[in-house]
Amino acid sequence: MPEPGVRIEPLTNADVAAVVELAVRVLRVKPGDRGEQFAADITGQRRQMFVARANGQVVAYGRIVKLAADEAGPGTPAGYYLSGLLVDPAWRGRGIGTALTQARLRWAFARTGWCSM
Repeated sequence: MPEPGVRIEPLTNADVAAVVELAVRVLRVKPGDRGEQFAADITGQRRQMFVARANGQVVAYGRIVKLAADEAGPGTPAGYYLSGLLVDPAWRGRGIGTALTQARLRWAFARTGWCSM
């Protein structure tokens, strides 16, 4: 459980610019088409992105994607894969990464009927 005041929620269109800014600032990458990639997670049936908000500000994100067999490379089994977890350095060590991972796993488990967390 993250510290009080931090909420984990699915990505919305209103969050896309903040998520891109976080990736650019922390990872020192160029924005490129990240906004389009992240926005695809909002409506995708095989993917989802969750954000962590503290005081209304996006401080972290984590993605999950469902891949077909061999889609990620030869010999890769079909299934859900955790992808792209990023926590702002100022917010690390507060349980946010763990909470994002739990949210992503719950999302996948809800779609498979495999088990619940």
